[in-house]
Amino acid sequence: MKKDIVIKKHIQQLSEYVEHIKELFPNENVRGILAGKQIEDKLEYSLNLRDFIFKKYFIDIPFNLKLCKNCRKVIRKIQNECNWCNCEEFMPL
Repeated sequence: MKKDIVIKKHIQQLSEYVEHIKELFPNENVRGILAGKQIEDKLEYSLNLRDFIFKKYFIDIPFNLKLCKNCRKVIRKIQNECNWCNCEEFMPL
């Protein structure tokens, strides 16, 4: 998974990984999937040639969550107590 735009070198990197996995597991069907916020123009053709898939993702901002100050686990904002450690102090997200 790439945190920004997928570029040509990412496809080359994935291709190397897929070839290595195919060598390790010759009887398995191996397919490459690249995930990122977007893909550089005209690279989808390069993915198709290699039988790879591009999956677009986005980052959702969790407005209804808060972080426990003690165990640092996330809970819903409407809760007054942490489910895991019963702490009542929270950090803003």
